Amino acid sequence: ELLSSTQDSQVMVLDVGCGGGVLLHKVKEMMPQSITYGVEPNELYADLARRKSGAREIKTGYFSSELFKCRFDVVLLCDVLEHVESPDLFLKDIYSSLNKGGVLFLEVPSPTNFNFLEPSHDIFNIAHHVFYTNDTLRSYLDDIGFIDINIVDIEYKNNAWKLRVTAKNSI
Repeated sequence: ELLSSTQDSQVMVLDVGCGGGVLLHKVKEMMPQSITYGVEPNELYADLARRKSGAREIKTGYFSSELFKCRFDVVLLCDVLEHVESPDLFLKDIYSSLNKGGVLFLEVPSPTNFNFLEPSHDIFNIAHHVFYTNDTLRSYLDDIGFIDINIVDIEYKNNAWKLRVTAKNSI
């Protein structure tokens, strides 16, 4: 839905934390004209993404705005932000990597999970540095300058919930 209006254009898409490239592959399927990039800290996943995603370039390592020499129309950030120690700095870097009017699409575990999942569930593991509410996410994004912020709490499987966010770069 996010990309439906841009199906026939050369949209620059970056997937941060692209894993094995499944989402990038899906973007290329939906939008063959898109130019896709990814960054993944795990070398094995990054190598898989290079082989399977159809992306122009996959970098191994952690995201920074200097990593690529271009700016993006869409940045995908799925199940990544909760692993970041300094989300404000990280999101500022994402913001500066977007073209004017560029869209950030992000998903993080929802606090709704506290109502349904056992405390031993892996969603609450130590690798998650921060848990976000609608208000905290909105505050981060507002402070950075994102506009048209839309946050929805969705159930994605077996009582596991995510906050799904879209927001635009205003400059």
